Amino acid sequence: MFGDPVSNPKGFLQKSLGELIKLKSGSFLPEKDFGTDGIYPVYGGNGISGYHDKYMFEQPMIVIGRVGFYCGSIHITPKHCWVTDNALYISEKDTRLKQIYLATVLKAIKLNDYAGRSAQPLISASRIYPILISVPPNELQEEYSRNALKLKKENNFFQLSQKQLDFFSPSNNGRFLGNSSRNRPTRNWTRWQMKKNRGK
Repeated sequence: MFGDPVSNPKGFLQKSLGELIKLKSGSFLPEKDFGTDGIYPVYGGNGISGYHDKYMFEQPMIVIGRVGFYCGSIHITPKHCWVTDNALYISEKDTRLKQIYLATVLKAIKLNDYAGRSAQPLISASRIYPILISVPPNELQEEYSRNALKLKKENNFFQLSQKQLDFFSPSNNGRFLGNSSRNRPTRNWTRWQMKKNRGK
């Protein structure tokens, strides 16, 4: 639909990331303050690293791993979450960019390739702001976003349905896949999922 976002074979408008987004570092959170007992996911350098009882945001955010082997990894968070200082988040974006399209572009351009390598891989705003990306017409981004959300919803529904079937199957003695207790839904996951569903 869009072609390569950097080489721009479709001839869309191009802008640098620095013209389109503003990045901020997450907030420090001691490891002792998050783990498995919280409600809200805590995002670090490579996605969810634990759960906390407080959150920083009330809307989904695009998070970029800032430091470590997985720096440059991209995640869209649920609307309530915490982002640590091991990650960056997009605090502002141009209204011409849809969130799902932007996240897809950031994944496609492999931000890890732009990381500094002095002591350990590190992403900074100054390193990625100069990157040019395509800005397709709004209607194309909306169409892409609708299709992506539909696919995600269908996949999540299938996975949830499969888990429910496996959970209630007598042959599995009330356990999940592989008869392993490790695959049981935790109390914290259930609490977070209930909270997430109430917020929709």
